[in-house]
Amino acid sequence: MQALARFRSCPLTLLWCDAEPSELRRRIRQRALQGQDPSDATEAVLERQLTLVEWPTADELGAADV
Repeated sequence: MQALARFRSCPLTLLWCDAEPSELRRRIRQRALQGQDPSDATEAVLERQLTLVEWPTADELGAADV
């Protein structure tokens, strides 16, 4: 992404939000118990997402704006 932003002379800000998987599971269970969550997120969806996540590189974490 950074290379493309530089190429296009566009600013780039990477915002990375993170939480422990146990906290994410707890939130999914809590929303399911309330019964009014429009999300289709389930623990199975979360587990799949956790296997596909692309963690930011050290270079990306160190860059505020490009």
